[in-house]
Amino acid sequence: MPKLLDFPPSTYDDWRKEAEDSLKGAPFDKKLVSTTAEGILTQPIYNKTDIVGLPHLGGVPGVPPFLRGCTAAGALTRPPLIAQEIPAFLAKDFNSSLRSDIERGQTAVRLVPDKATREGLDPDLALESEVASGGVSLSCIEDIARALEGIDTEKTPVFFSAGSAALPLFALLIGALQRVGRDPRTLRGGIEFDPSATLARRGALPFELERVYRELAALNRWAASGAPGFRTLVADSTPWHDAGADAVQELAFALASGADTLRRLGKFGFETDQLASRVYFVMGVGSDFFMEIAKFRAARLLWHRILVAFGGSGEPGLPLHARTSRWNKTFLDSHTNMLRSTTEAFSAYVAGVEAVTVGGFDEIFRMPDEFSRRIARNTQIILGEECSLNRIIDPVGGAYYPEWLTDQVARKAWALFQEIEAQGGMMQAVLAGYPQSLTAKSADARQAALAQRRRNMVGVNIYANAAEGFLPDDTSPERAAHISEIRRKIRQKSSERRISAEHGEAIETLEKLSGLLGSMDEDLIETAVDAALHGATLGEITKTLRASSSSSISAIQIKPRRAADQFERIRLATEARRVRTGVRPKIFLACFGPLRQHKARADFSRSFLETGGFEVVAGKGVPAPEDAVRLAIEVNPEAVVICSTDETYPEIVPTFAREVKRRKPSIVVLLAGAPGENETAFREAGVDDFIHLRANCRDALVALQERITGSQF
Repeated sequence: MPKLLDFPPSTYDDWRKEAEDSLKGAPFDKKLVSTTAEGILTQPIYNKTDIVGLPHLGGVPGVPPFLRGCTAAGALTRPPLIAQEIPAFLAKDFNSSLRSDIERGQTAVRLVPDKATREGLDPDLALESEVASGGVSLSCIEDIARALEGIDTEKTPVFFSAGSAALPLFALLIGALQRVGRDPRTLRGGIEFDPSATLARRGALPFELERVYRELAALNRWAASGAPGFRTLVADSTPWHDAGADAVQELAFALASGADTLRRLGKFGFETDQLASRVYFVMGVGSDFFMEIAKFRAARLLWHRILVAFGGSGEPGLPLHARTSRWNKTFLDSHTNMLRSTTEAFSAYVAGVEAVTVGGFDEIFRMPDEFSRRIARNTQIILGEECSLNRIIDPVGGAYYPEWLTDQVARKAWALFQEIEAQGGMMQAVLAGYPQSLTAKSADARQAALAQRRRNMVGVNIYANAAEGFLPDDTSPERAAHISEIRRKIRQKSSERRISAEHGEAIETLEKLSGLLGSMDEDLIETAVDAALHGATLGEITKTLRASSSSSISAIQIKPRRAADQFERIRLATEARRVRTGVRPKIFLACFGPLRQHKARADFSRSFLETGGFEVVAGKGVPAPEDAVRLAIEVNPEAVVICSTDETYPEIVPTFAREVKRRKPSIVVLLAGAPGENETAFREAGVDDFIHLRANCRDALVALQERITGSQF
């Protein structure tokens, strides 16, 4: 039996020759070299020559520049926190679900308030639509205490998505801990307010920039000693991710936001090293497995570079919190979202992040239920425990492609980061609309690739199940009435609390707080906490803090987008037609000749058309146009597709198209394949459109919908 060494080693040139021979003359670069959404050209195979000279290869985990992880032992001693979001409107419901989920494996609290809370408004003074919208209503210290009742905040980190109400919500949180005898110095986790990301997501901030960063400075100054384990500075790139930014853009925007915060807080007397230990990043994670790994690894590398550039020591490493993408989730074949979230969480674990939030598979169209939460939570538990990802450190370290891609992502993100810095930093760039413009262009390009089926989304633009029913959403009249009643009770309770007899002490404390607004010492936070303990509401503390604000700031708003939305609208129109008439639009495949003659294009046509939700009926192969016309009329479809070969089309298409149009003038006639020089003749014969590999699937389906159903898009 030969030994391994008896076989001569193969070189890259040997492989390249074999690959080119297998292509039979097709260009290697066109067939085997791919371009990512970030504009990075990726080869089909990598070897050690591709990573020679990369500057980051000498690093080890836990040592600057931290590319391989923030700690030496990584997940062995600090497995990623399972920081699941709990969908609830009321604090008591949030607490009930949270305690249940912690008993079943969740290891961190991720508290997402509703829109009114994130804007610092009491429920009775906010728009009704903002109450119980997107999260939990939290307007007083009792709400915070109820949400966290029974939770050991010393052992269980708390991540608070606070929005522009970060300081008043922080005061409520600290007051809630003090009321039950908990020492805030044992608190871990973080409070999330990224000024530039919040401005872009909302389109406005209710107070001027000076006030924004003055509050952040006060919060950080108090927390440095009052809650040293609780991080108070965040760069949140999830709004950009969910609006369609690619990985390079998302990373550059996060870095620019973090750098901008360091620069602006430096004006309040903070040194870089004072702030470095208070920073963490919250980033989205998409389905491009290696790209996402490279993004997270590059984030640690580049943040270290930024800290050094700002005069710091470059330590500690950057904690990363990954949140699964909403951009690529669908309500079509929605259970596939579980698989997408699994690969996303896998990327985050392999990249060595500190916390992961996996969204429910149904979160884009309804409030996730207990089953959805359990699957999302157990996804992480399986990755950590069954796949043993909690027992390895930087598993891609030294691997040719991931190391090469990390370098490429880092270089591109750094170049974009420098462009933003040249504009005055992230906040100025957002005010000018620059990152919004880049994100919109990226989203448009990514959706166009999906529309043209150059990129695939299973169940949406490929392998669609046209007969699939849709899971129920939250739009039923009964559901709307239920939410309306919840909002009414929340607003009523808020109003009653404000006029209660015990509210007087809170007003006196708020007057003291008003007198400290020019101060940057710890008294500002202490007084806000005292006001909360005496019954001041979130809205009252916020209003007092912002009393001297004379203006707001605005910018172009970014809105969440989803790649699949363009196909989902088509499917909804088809479904509406089915509900109205009792049947789905039917399309007949007019197949000519033996199976080998028509099968390829019949299969392509079925896949192409079922993405629109149409019922596709394939006829048997027939030799003559007259036979195909007879079969088509018997089926009585709204459209027919001619399926054969380019060589046979000139003979069969004119006869078939004219006759089927004569027999049924309303029928839509399509041809499978590019018509080439025959297009004019085929159209004159009655062909309405052509479907082929280079056709825009979305546009073709929209045109077909409009012809068949009269729907307008």
